[in-house]
Amino acid sequence: MKTLGFLGIDIGTQGLSVIFTNTELKILVSGEGGYEMIPGLDPECYEQQPSDWESALKNAMADLRKKMSSMEIDMEVLAIGISGQMHGEVLTNENGELVGPARLWCDSRNEIEGEELTKRLGTKCP
Repeated sequence: MKTLGFLGIDIGTQGLSVIFTNTELKILVSGEGGYEMIPGLDPECYEQQPSDWESALKNAMADLRKKMSSMEIDMEVLAIGISGQMHGEVLTNENGELVGPARLWCDSRNEIEGEELTKRLGTKCP
């Protein structure tokens, strides 16, 4: 018999996690996938490869499915919720292809420009 529920995906700064809940929102099982910051950058620079997020999702889902199988849970996903880090930028070309690594919210190399935009626009710019 299928277990009805919801799939949650969180793409965080330090890793990716997935959960499957029942319809009462009780977490039945979870899975994880990891990734790292790009090494060797200046101290104020924080970047990741977006392709690492995709790999982490595949690994987290494999982890989730393995655990579900051992618990004899056959999931039927009613909806998917996705959350993630904010204020990051993923640069693409006109065809939607990646052109470089993603700068994360904690990257502070453009702090001076952010302050200038905040003054000019009259609203906080990250």
